[in-house]
Amino acid sequence: MAELLIRNIDNFGSSLHEKQCYKRGDVVEVRPDGSKYGKRELTDRYVILKIPGVDPKDLQKLVEILWIGDERLGQSMEMYRKRRFRFPIEKLKLADKTLLESKVTSAIAKIEFINTLSEDKAP
Repeated sequence: MAELLIRNIDNFGSSLHEKQCYKRGDVVEVRPDGSKYGKRELTDRYVILKIPGVDPKDLQKLVEILWIGDERLGQSMEMYRKRRFRFPIEKLKLADKTLLESKVTSAIAKIEFINTLSEDKAP
């Protein structure tokens, strides 16, 4: 089983570092089942989503950075967003309540989560 540590609120930085900040729905880490979490991770700043029957290695693309630029064309690569994929927390249901309404930080998901992800595209 895999566990996703998902940012539940936007993190803000200076205008220079805004693109390097996690936003709501960003998968911060993919961990194996039974991972230990720190005090800050067990707050409402994060959602811990447990996904049965999925190997954490199969989910590593969820922590990819979204870059813009093309080195093949001589363009420098620049981070556009901290994560390429965003998990729509507000759409995830848990016992007929959204995770936000239920105030839980851990849930067991039985969903085809890839279909619920939104992939951001660089401009």
